[in-house]
Amino acid sequence: MGLSVTAHGNSMIHRVTGEIDISTAPALRTRLQNALTAGGRLLVDLSEVTFMDARGLGVLVAVNNRARELGGTVQLIGVPAAVGRLLKLTGLSRTLSPEPVPLCA
Repeated sequence: MGLSVTAHGNSMIHRVTGEIDISTAPALRTRLQNALTAGGRLLVDLSEVTFMDARGLGVLVAVNNRARELGGTVQLIGVPAAVGRLLKLTGLSRTLSPEPVPLCA
């Protein structure tokens, strides 16, 4: 799993690559939670995620919950079809509002 950060206007895009699973989820959770700011919007680009299991879903839920506590939001962009299906099957697509098309950097 990799994570890179690029500027997009006044926001930063956190681009996740590779697999999000039991071995990579803790590091991703820490890095995304550290990127949260009070009242801010966290953009997470998943377009290069090749696999996500329940631990990955847990990371997204935890980061989203923390963002809400801070008065902010998490926006998922570039969600691959397989991850989108997971979000839909678990009902998380209503909470996380994934966007299938990545923003142009």
